[in-house]
Amino acid sequence: MTLKCSACKQMLEVGNFYVSSNSARGYRYNCKCCDIKNASAWNKQNKDQVRARRNSEEQKLKSSEQHRKWASENRAHANAYMREWRKTGTYITRDRVRQVGGVQRVSWANKSLIKEAYRLARLRTKETGIQWHVDHIVPLSNNIVCGLHVESNLRVITAKENKVKSNRYWPDMPEAP
Repeated sequence: MTLKCSACKQMLEVGNFYVSSNSARGYRYNCKCCDIKNASAWNKQNKDQVRARRNSEEQKLKSSEQHRKWASENRAHANAYMREWRKTGTYITRDRVRQVGGVQRVSWANKSLIKEAYRLARLRTKETGIQWHVDHIVPLSNNIVCGLHVESNLRVITAKENKVKSNRYWPDMPEAP
């Protein structure tokens, strides 16, 4: 499949474009070469922002070093916490349960049907040239609802439809106040 770069106007193979979940076509609109040129030019024009970003990344590194130091000084507490986390696979943050890997998995899900949905999405993408996604009908994460990664909560729809829907709509969704 070939795509047209919006910067250099060349028709190029999809391998010359970065994948993008924000784009309806599934790839960035500029080719990799044009993206690199644009990023380089932006970095030259915005040296202060680049420097500030680098400093914030250094702060994050210092923060992770402080955490490692705390964990080594409080080894028993850290080990007990990790044992519990590994046993249950969950931790509570701001009243939300998050599963390991970010997906709400259950033992009774039919894994072969789930794999079949993903295979169907790949097949439709290959056959039609349009990007298809496996959509969770009830979103996996939302402020109101939390769906499951099970075969009955999956459907294959176009990437464009899925991006428009995002995690803001599901069947039987309550009305906004």
